[in-house]
Amino acid sequence: MKNKKMNWNRIKLNMKNVYQLTITIGCLFCFSGCALHDGITNYFNSTDHYLNFKQDQRVMYEPGAEEFAATAASELPLAIKKVESRQYSTFSDKIMIYVTKTPESFKKMTGRGVSAMMYRKSIFLSPKLLEKPDTIKLYIAHELSHLHLHQHLGDYAYLGIPSWFLEGLAAFVSDGGGAENVTDDEVMESIRSGNHFIPFENSGLRDLFRPRYASYFKIRHKFKHHLFYRQCMLFVSFLENEHPAQFKKFIIDLKNGIDFSDSFRISFEADAMTKWNEFKTKIIES
Repeated sequence: MKNKKMNWNRIKLNMKNVYQLTITIGCLFCFSGCALHDGITNYFNSTDHYLNFKQDQRVMYEPGAEEFAATAASELPLAIKKVESRQYSTFSDKIMIYVTKTPESFKKMTGRGVSAMMYRKSIFLSPKLLEKPDTIKLYIAHELSHLHLHQHLGDYAYLGIPSWFLEGLAAFVSDGGGAENVTDDEVMESIRSGNHFIPFENSGLRDLFRPRYASYFKIRHKFKHHLFYRQCMLFVSFLENEHPAQFKKFIIDLKNGIDFSDSFRISFEADAMTKWNEFKTKIIES
C-alpha cells in the first residue's frame, strides 16, 4: 500500500512537471504569435555551441556572428535603461542575448522565421535585422520588454496578459520595434475603417492554441503584423499619455500579480473596451 501511494505521488508530480513545461513553452510561443505545436521540439535544442562575447558576458553568439554580437552588445545598455524606466522597475533576473549567424540557425533554435524573439527566458536575434541596422536597437528593446514582464510575472501569470497589451507595450517602450513598416496615419485610417483588433481582457490556455494576433482579427494589410503592433502601440501610448499616474499604477499592479482585468479596471476606472472606444472616438474626430 505504501509503495502504491509513493508511485501515485510520483505520477502526480511528473504530471505537474509536464503541465508546467507545457505552460512554459506554450506561453512563450503564444505571445510570439506562434502556436504551441510549432515550438516544443525546438525548445530542447542546445545552445552549447554559442560563444561568450568578451566585452559583454550577457551576449552569446554563434561562430561567425561576432560583428553582429558587437552591435547587439553596444545597443543593450540603453535598451535595458529604456525598459526599466518605462516599465517602472529593474530586471529581476539575468539577461541573456543569443545572436544567431543565419536565419536558418535562428529558425532551428526557435521554430520561427521572425527577426527577434523572447524565448527560453532569453532573447534570440536573427541576422535578418542586419538588413535594416537601425532597427536592431528597436527589436532588442521590444524583446526586453517581454523578458522584463516575464521575469516579474513567471510563466502562468504572463500567459494571462492579452497579446495586444504585451505587443503594444513592447512597441511603445521600444519606440516602434516590430511596427516600423507602417505609419501612424495608416493606423488611424485602419481604425476609422474598422480594420483593427479588439482589446479583449481575458487570456489563458486557449491562446496557446489560437493566439490572438493580426490573423485572428482578420486585419488586412501588406504588413498586417506591423499594423496590428502599431495599433496596439498607439492604444497603449494613449493610455499612458491620457492617464500617466494610472498607467504607472496599472503596470506596477500587474507585476505584483494582480489579474489583468482587475488591474485595468481599478487603475483606469473603466474596462479596456471603454477606453478603446474613447481612443477610437478621438481618432475618428481628428
